[in-house]
Order: sequence, then C-alpha cells, then structure tokens
Amino acid sequence: MPGEDKTKNVEFNVNSEGKSDVWLVFNKNDPGYALFTAAKGDPNAPDGGLGRYGHFAVSNNGGAPLFQSYNLQHKGTGTGDSCGVDANGNGGSTQRPTSPTDTPPYCGVPTAIKIASNLSSGDGGVLNVTFGVTGKWTAQHSPVASVPFKVVATQVGVRPDALNY
Repeated sequence: MPGEDKTKNVEFNVNSEGKSDVWLVFNKNDPGYALFTAAKGDPNAPDGGLGRYGHFAVSNNGGAPLFQSYNLQHKGTGTGDSCGVDANGNGGSTQRPTSPTDTPPYCGVPTAIKIASNLSSGDGGVLNVTFGVTGKWTAQHSPVASVPFKVVATQVGVRPDALNY
C-alpha cells in the first residue's frame, strides 16, 4: 500500500582471518536496478527509476539510516538538486515531498553501501532494508522492480568494486 513501508532484515557475519568491512551491493548492469533507480535516458529504464514513487532506506542493527531517499531517480543531466552521498554510499536525503508537484532531491541508490566496518571473524549484525511506494503511486497491483543484491565482505578500506591491483 502506498505510504506503508516494509522492512526486511538480513543477518550477516564475517568469517575471515583479518578485519572486514561489509557492504550491500547492487549490480549496476542489472535491468531491475535501472527500473529501481536509474536516471532518465538509461537504456534499461528510459523514463528513469522509480523517482518520487519510491522510498528506500538501509540501516544496520536498527540504527539510523545509513542511506535514505524519497526520490530514487539518479539526477543524470537534468536540472534540480541532488542529495549528498559519500564514497561509502552513505547519506541521501530525508526530504519527503510536501505536495504532488514537490520534487525532493534526486537521490539514486548507490551500487555499494557500507553497512559495517572493521569487523573481526565471528562478528556480525543485521542489515535492515526498508522499501515502500509513496502516496504518488497509483498502480497498486503493478509489479515495481525485482532488484537483486548481495551482502559482501571486503578487506577494511577496500570498496567491493575496487579494481584488482
């Protein structure tokens, strides 16, 4: 139902000999990711992602959101404000639309969001993924998008999309 977000929890733990960072990772080449959060003109989603029709948030162990957005469309080359997201995929915008014509900052979902840092073997947590369609959504019986993701552990300080060096 529009305006009723759902949160799913994903347990994770680390089994490594050194310290690890843990990331939520999306495949930027997957058509589902484009339907979820692309910019206008993307070959897989010409009209862009869900934009103001979707809300998405990620947190760890029930804490404050690490990333959040009420406008899931990447800005692309269009005009308008975009949200702040750091190199770890953390940030976003808590700004909600206040009217049918209000546009919160463009805030596409990053392909990698760091959810935990510097974990030892045996450490873990719970990834909380929240999604919902906003009140702008009127197609309640239409599928939204199937967006596969992975939870990935890396060496501390290394992004999951780092080149092999």
